[in-house]
Amino acid sequence: MEIKRWQLKLFTTAIGEVSEMLKKRLFLTCMSLCVSVLLTESGFAEAYTHWQLPEGAFARLGKGWVTE
Repeated sequence: MEIKRWQLKLFTTAIGEVSEMLKKRLFLTCMSLCVSVLLTESGFAEAYTHWQLPEGAFARLGKGWVTE
């Protein structure tokens, strides 16, 4: 079976288009993951020092529980 020049050109063009599509999809997926991790991390980092504090306490020092 002989591969003609136009068949080879068509095949390489199709491979190039698929490759570009996959690169764009990978880039968008990575960016979405990075943005979601950054937004989630900042929200939890600020809040845990104020969870379940006894009356009169302003913030928790460290990550342990406050005991009386």
